[in-house]
Amino acid sequence: MAVLLFFSATVRAVEIPHAINVDALGGNEFKIVIRTEIRAAPRTVWTVLTDFDHHADWLPFMIESRVVSHLPGTLFVEQEGAIRVVKTYTIRVKQQVWENAPAGRLRFHAVDGDFRKLDGLWTILPAAPGQTTLLCWFTMEPYRHAPEWAVKFIVKRYLSVMVHRLQDQAEIEGRKSHG
Repeated sequence: MAVLLFFSATVRAVEIPHAINVDALGGNEFKIVIRTEIRAAPRTVWTVLTDFDHHADWLPFMIESRVVSHLPGTLFVEQEGAIRVVKTYTIRVKQQVWENAPAGRLRFHAVDGDFRKLDGLWTILPAAPGQTTLLCWFTMEPYRHAPEWAVKFIVKRYLSVMVHRLQDQAEIEGRKSHG
């Protein structure tokens, strides 16, 4: 789940606040910052975030997600998904991922696919007992050019749904380990 680009909507009884900011950096490059609180322990959030081979199982817009090679300290992850904006677009990315579980950090960099640039960092921070603050920042520059307003709208819409789904999945996994 280096960057999850494909998301689903769910109904929640209680919304957990999250913030998503999208800033244009010029040209077709954008900086995205995500912050959310999750009612699950940091270890559970880490497990969900780094289980790349199962992201397509719980992220409905993700068609495929798999680790294609594993070297000491780094993984290569291929992900493919689809978004619908007037028509359906398939998005493909191969990322190099560096995991640092003790620090709760996951760094990623696109090495192939539909992005000229995709670089970022997920950070997992302990919050109140049994809760986690999840932060992510990344810059992206897709090869396909789109108006700034469209990119901001699409990114916020899809990432908002993704964040809710990530919260749900981490909470489900947390209940399994405590149930």
